[in-house]
Amino acid sequence: MSISITSRAAYSDLNRNGKSESQKQMILGALEAVGAPLSGREIMKCTGLEINAISGRINDLKKSLHVIECARRKCSISNTLITPVTINNDCECSGSEDDICTGRC
Repeated sequence: MSISITSRAAYSDLNRNGKSESQKQMILGALEAVGAPLSGREIMKCTGLEINAISGRINDLKKSLHVIECARRKCSISNTLITPVTINNDCECSGSEDDICTGRC
């Protein structure tokens, strides 16, 4: 079985058993509780989910427009420049000229 087929099978299984939805709810809950845009690693710290699960669910949440990318900033964990996500409710800083997150989303 190729990696592509294995990945698709794993994704289908996540959706079939409801795990994907519970992971999405955990991510949305963390974003709401913190009330600020978060990186994948910051979400990992809040939820205990693995980074690969977070990445996949964030992509799903972006496609469904539940979350949007916010302006870039440094991650509080990795100290690297990241593009955090926030719940889709008119991010205040996503249109700023310097494209740096203010955290007031």
